[in-house]
Amino acid sequence: MNSVEDLLDEIDAMLDKSKGLPLAKGKLMVDGDRVREIIDDIRLSLPNEIRKARGIVSESANLLAEARKDAETITRKAEEKARILVSQEEIVRKATVQSNDILTQAQTRAREFRKSATDYSENIMRKTEEIIAEKLAELRRARANLQSAVQADAMIKSDEAKK
Repeated sequence: MNSVEDLLDEIDAMLDKSKGLPLAKGKLMVDGDRVREIIDDIRLSLPNEIRKARGIVSESANLLAEARKDAETITRKAEEKARILVSQEEIVRKATVQSNDILTQAQTRAREFRKSATDYSENIMRKTEEIIAEKLAELRRARANLQSAVQADAMIKSDEAKK
């Protein structure tokens, strides 16, 4: 069985070979039986051609649907990867902020600790200095008393020796 295209080409060729009717411009003499056979063949071929065309349309629709599905899958995966990257970036950003906060707090506490330690040491040294000064004063008084007692004793002996 010939395709519709082939059958139409055959009709066209038949018209080219046909003789024109006298005094009837554009009218030709053709073999009517043969034309009817070709038309019948066209009618029989049309459902085949239409089925093929429908099959092609259906296949292209399926390919298009599959391509859309693939595009949606790729888009969904890309969006998911983007969400993950944004989420990871947000986690890193939060971790950086948190680590900076912790570092700032640690530095502040270290300064406070150093100041407290310095204040405590200064206080201990001042009290120690006061105690040492007090004891030194006591020592000097005791020494002066001792010297006074020695001198008084020497004077008493000297007075006794003079008598």
